[in-house]
Amino acid sequence: MLALPRRTRFILFLLLSIFTLRLFFNSSFLHSFTLDSSFSSDDHRRKSDSNSEERREEQQVLQCPPPPLLPPSPPNLEAERARALARQKTLATESNQFLPNGLVELNPNAPHPILDLISHSQKQWTQKNARQSTTLSQAVSEYKRRYGRKPPRGFDKWWEYVDKNSILLPDEYDQINRDLEPFLGVDPVALNEESKNEEGKSGSYTLVSRKGKVEAVKLDMKEGEEWKPKTIVGFLREVEKDLPDFRAVFSIHDGSSLYPHHAHRKAAIEAARSGTYADFSKIDTKKYYRFSWEAVCPPSSPMGLHLSTLSPSDPYFPPPSPPPPSKSFIHSHLPALDPCTHPSHAHLSGFFFSRTEPPPNPPRLIPVFGSSKAVIHENILAVAPDQLYWNRVDDPVWREKEDGRVVWRGSNTGTIFKQDSQKWRGSQRVRLIGLGQKVRGRTDVLLSPSSPQIRAGDLIKENVSYAELTPPLMDVAFAGRAIQCDEATCGVLEAEYRYEKVRQGTGDANLYKYFIDVDGNGWSARFRRLMASNSLVLKSTVFPEWFTDRIQPWVHYVPVKVDYSDLYDILLFFRGDLGISRRKSGAREGYDHLAEKIASEGKKWIGEYWREEDMTAYMFRYVFYLLILYSSSFFFPSSFLRSLALASISSFISSLTSDFVRMIHPMSFLLLQPSSPHCSIIR
Repeated sequence: MLALPRRTRFILFLLLSIFTLRLFFNSSFLHSFTLDSSFSSDDHRRKSDSNSEERREEQQVLQCPPPPLLPPSPPNLEAERARALARQKTLATESNQFLPNGLVELNPNAPHPILDLISHSQKQWTQKNARQSTTLSQAVSEYKRRYGRKPPRGFDKWWEYVDKNSILLPDEYDQINRDLEPFLGVDPVALNEESKNEEGKSGSYTLVSRKGKVEAVKLDMKEGEEWKPKTIVGFLREVEKDLPDFRAVFSIHDGSSLYPHHAHRKAAIEAARSGTYADFSKIDTKKYYRFSWEAVCPPSSPMGLHLSTLSPSDPYFPPPSPPPPSKSFIHSHLPALDPCTHPSHAHLSGFFFSRTEPPPNPPRLIPVFGSSKAVIHENILAVAPDQLYWNRVDDPVWREKEDGRVVWRGSNTGTIFKQDSQKWRGSQRVRLIGLGQKVRGRTDVLLSPSSPQIRAGDLIKENVSYAELTPPLMDVAFAGRAIQCDEATCGVLEAEYRYEKVRQGTGDANLYKYFIDVDGNGWSARFRRLMASNSLVLKSTVFPEWFTDRIQPWVHYVPVKVDYSDLYDILLFFRGDLGISRRKSGAREGYDHLAEKIASEGKKWIGEYWREEDMTAYMFRYVFYLLILYSSSFFFPSSFLRSLALASISSFISSLTSDFVRMIHPMSFLLLQPSSPHCSIIR
């Protein structure tokens, strides 16, 4: 008997199996392959006065959607910024300019920008909540509209949990799509191999779901860190019976070192949107990169444009040109985090300047979950177990808080402090403490207006002494002793920067009206605790978090630029002019009542949008994406066989459908007409 190759035998076996199923199975087999047929007909939030309309929507869900359209190309931020600035200079407009890079730049002819920011943000938040889906069919339609594809199988189970637990903002999970879309354009076989290679590495664990039971295995971490995987498992325990079988690797590190080449990321996203897999072999990766930014940031980005001006002989990465002199504030935090859009971030965060090596060559996309990443990294952002619990103490109401300064205490984390480099002086926490003890020199500030009609240009006070600003506005210091430093640098830190040997308790900190939250080695783990207080939280960060799409700056907290250039202006707006106005008739006492309102809304947000149930809903939704990422890789040995098998199964299912419909419907030939030439059961 002729010996056939293994793959040939596999193909013959597969085709024989399909032929056998064709003979003996009926169309009920289709149920396990279709997303929409698994949806329950009972929408728990259906409004009583719109039953017929909702039934029509549900019928539309069952129809094959048209082929997905590619979303519009991302805007050229530099060009948009230039056009916005040109409009500002030539039209004498009376409004502040909201730029696509996340900043609003001061217009001297407009009102104080913070008044605009608060009003604009409140309107955005109200509109966001008002447009959320209230039924399953609406959620499916919104999903298709946003992402150009149908939700993953099991989406109905997720919606059932959302409805049962009153999860607010059920449509706002764009971070999940941002994280996973590049992986959808990569061959599942390659993804599965990369994932398996990551299992068991230092500082990681593997989350496994099998037969309705979820657990963490292959733990490789320091003693005392086991609570992190246990917490993630705890989030999914309530829904484990509805989880599909999967494996996912999680990193417990504060930061990420995984970042893709910009060309590979772009190719993967384009492939995902067209329903194919990227062919990375066609992309030239042989170019030598001196800095990680050359590989990570597109050439057309502000960072790419800056790098194009450098001489090949430059021995180090020089800082970009200083920002324009016009004052600016953050209106949208996510685009404001991007170092490719804001090149100065590379020198203002130890997380960035401590990691300068280029990505691996050939580049790889590695699916690893983590709770801390920058927007340039490829990690899949999970909820942070660190932010769940804290010791609650008495917290005075706003009017009873005794100190109007902004307070911060913490360790000097954020980078490694070495004698052979002075880069650490640019790290976020060091710069904050340096600013908080600065009394020499002068700066320009924007005073608080006495009425909304006062022009911002009339509120600028030039050459104000730091000695007048810093003591009444800031109380910031390192706590304990210097860490993460060699002996010589530890001595420099403790000699030059303020260290409080006695640590400040939470009760003492609660006496202050203003907290500032800044990054450490990764994101700050104290944000949830600070937000749950009666104080106003100011936040300066380079990290997106799982809730970034679900919180509103200037409604729940106040965003602060990474360079702190807006910090004095923000504090003066809320606190008042502190007696430094000097003939500035438009200045006033400050907007203490607006600060109190934002603090109150932030605390309310924690209780309604950041519960354990909200964290479970976030991770639960992620899990169903894993079926798409890995679905084919466990069953078929190669892309060729997988494509052949899917084509055969699709043909088999289509044939079964035809037979079944013809048996039960005399006009079946009308029902079987596809709505689109791209329509198919398996996608």
